[in-house]
Amino acid sequence: MTLRFVAVLMILLGGVGLPAQAASTDGSSTAGAHQRTQASSRYQTRLLRQINVERAAAGRRAIKRVDGCADTMATRWAVHLASIETLVHRDQTEVLEACDFVWAGETLVRGTDLGPRRAVGAWMDSPPHRAVLLMARARVAGIGVRVRDGVVYVVLNLGRPT
Repeated sequence: MTLRFVAVLMILLGGVGLPAQAASTDGSSTAGAHQRTQASSRYQTRLLRQINVERAAAGRRAIKRVDGCADTMATRWAVHLASIETLVHRDQTEVLEACDFVWAGETLVRGTDLGPRRAVGAWMDSPPHRAVLLMARARVAGIGVRVRDGVVYVVLNLGRPT
């Protein structure tokens, strides 16, 4: 059996905020759902781009793709965190097993007026979060974003597939 490594951060960030373009409403219309999906997709693209700027500056390879499994796991966790209105890490064994990864790391951030640059900046200012973002083993990402009552919850799962 392959030895699996798990990186879990227990430092929780709060009090930083989200841009209007990433905010969503709780409307139930199909058009509203489509707009929220588009805003979330743009936010995720910008977040991954900013992560790769930091990785390049540190001499690390870019995260070139979003992994479907990791993305689903991150999205579900962001929904959960928004529902309980707090940040808590899940056991990364769940991500390792569900996504068939040999390594997984997770970072969380929440706040208002929290654009991708501010989210990544908050992670880079925290040594344990920075370590996960710059982990050489990371190859793929999953990004979950959920807005509740004006507070944005962002979950980043990085992984290395088998």
